[in-house]
Amino acid sequence: MHNLLVVDTRATVLKEAGEVLLSGAKIYAELGEVLAGAKPVPRGVTTVFKSVGIAIEDIVAPSGLRAGACSAWGEIVEVGPIGTVEDTHGG
Repeated sequence: MHNLLVVDTRATVLKEAGEVLLSGAKIYAELGEVLAGAKPVPRGVTTVFKSVGIAIEDIVAPSGLRAGACSAWGEIVEVGPIGTVEDTHGG
């Protein structure tokens, strides 16, 4: 099994996230690189995201993930309250 580590920012994670340093895990990409398509995440891998709390990414990430999911799967889904997803195609 292949695993990837995606972080909000390398510099901050390497300064503040002891568990990343102690694990010896290699950082694959920053979240911004993934959302921009510069470092695509291959299918079939486990992706671990380590955040150290950058507020702007908390705001922007959901829309980027939604856009990526729509382009990858070719359909639009609306995310409702926690635990629900509504299909906009009606079926």
